[in-house]
Amino acid sequence: MNAVRARLLLLAVLLAILPAASSAASPPGAVTVPARAVTLRPFASVGGAVVRLSDLWDGLDAGTDRALGPAPLPGARFTVESAQLVAIARQFGIEWHPASASDQAVVMREGRPMTREAVLALLRPALLAGGAPQGIEIDLPAFVAPVLPADGTVRPEVAQLDYDPVTGRFAAVISAVIEGAEPLHSRVAGTAIAMADMLVLARRVPPGTLLDVSDLATAHVRLAATHVAVVELPEQARGMALRHPVAPGQPIPLADLVRPPAVVRGALVAMQLDGPGLTLTAQAQAMDDGAVGERIRVLNPASRAVLSALIDAPGRVHVLAGSAPLVPAAGVRPPATFAEALPR
Repeated sequence: MNAVRARLLLLAVLLAILPAASSAASPPGAVTVPARAVTLRPFASVGGAVVRLSDLWDGLDAGTDRALGPAPLPGARFTVESAQLVAIARQFGIEWHPASASDQAVVMREGRPMTREAVLALLRPALLAGGAPQGIEIDLPAFVAPVLPADGTVRPEVAQLDYDPVTGRFAAVISAVIEGAEPLHSRVAGTAIAMADMLVLARRVPPGTLLDVSDLATAHVRLAATHVAVVELPEQARGMALRHPVAPGQPIPLADLVRPPAVVRGALVAMQLDGPGLTLTAQAQAMDDGAVGERIRVLNPASRAVLSALIDAPGRVHVLAGSAPLVPAAGVRPPATFAEALPR
């Protein structure tokens, strides 16, 4: 916007001195355009970097066209008001008079906006060279397409880059290098997001359901979403169950994986004691849920003693020889050993 205002100011200064120049005697060798009736062009589309007489009026004789000043930036426009048009016509001997004070000419420069994909293709190698990790995803939340000139050879490039490796935020200047003209500059800003290929949940799986390899998939996900330890190998999830819901397409936190219960609270289990030369079995009632390899409390229905047992398999637990009951039966001398806590 500042560049457009500067160009308008330059054109206004040029036009301001035109009347004075027209009243002065023409210097030797000056070219005078013969007066002739012409037609004002209310809207002019300029392809180059210069505004000419032929951009403002139709009907000029061949060879009488003249350059007036710089054109707006690509994709921008400015307005030449009636008084300015009169001054230009007088300066160059053009037979034209405004029909009203509202007569004006709007000059717009043709341009072609860069696509988001083209901007990303420029930014990616520049960010990698600036220290961004491989496999980044570039987010441009308030993207405004830089506009390039429609004419001539244009080579866009990243002229400046400020990148913060901690936050991933960056600001860049994209310059349109134009053959035979000053480059045009546009600013873009965004975030370079670190990405990685990781195992994710392929579909919705209810908590408590056993996971299989078919429930997993590999996806390109944001590393910021993996601030905790997650499943990295299929073997870590196979045969496990989810403790909480996990959205499809997201990594699976290891803390959300539990072994499926081999014993359910309230169920009857086979309780076994193995010792040197001794194997005792009895039936007990589970007081906790538990998976294979976990300890739970079991109740001996006969003695009402509560024991700590290790789950060996679904429906089967064992107690170490010499273990004392956790809770003895009410009003009964506490059994000294597991063997005493078994029914007789």
